[in-house]
Amino acid sequence: IYSSNPRVDERKTATNYQNMANIYSNQMDYEKAENYYLRSIELFLKDSINNLDRLGMVYNNLGIMLNAQGRYTDAIKFYKKSLYLKKITNSNSLSSTYGNLANLYSRKGNLQLAEEYFKEAITLGNKKNNNKHAQAIDYMNYGLLQSKQNKLNKAETLIKKSLKLNLSIFGPIHPGISRC
Repeated sequence: IYSSNPRVDERKTATNYQNMANIYSNQMDYEKAENYYLRSIELFLKDSINNLDRLGMVYNNLGIMLNAQGRYTDAIKFYKKSLYLKKITNSNSLSSTYGNLANLYSRKGNLQLAEEYFKEAITLGNKKNNNKHAQAIDYMNYGLLQSKQNKLNKAETLIKKSLKLNLSIFGPIHPGISRC
């Protein structure tokens, strides 16, 4: 059902494009996914003041897709756009974008930047305390980064925090616990 307000209809269409992009990205049909992400961005930008949160989400998701393709420079550009908008809107998912950047920099071997972004993701996650699973992932990934750097005591502490959070969410018999 569409409204008589064209901006509302564009927002719905942009959201549908974003959903299609996410599906194609999950299927690794990156060409179609990128096309839908860009179409979504184009519509959200028509009324950007009212869509900053949505733009931040699309930029983050596009960054994830580009990162998966190894297009790191492009991914960083979209992650940073996402960060900028999520800071303005005080988004609950701000920490996830920091975590995405941290993982990208870790993969590229820039461990110092990765560490900075992991610390920010964890700090924000602890302040907002809204997504314990995301916090557990950040602790785990930061712990793995510390392990890469042979900082084993710190790695152990971080991975134990991840385990504790995951146990509180899923219980001891969930398959995800084995990753801790």
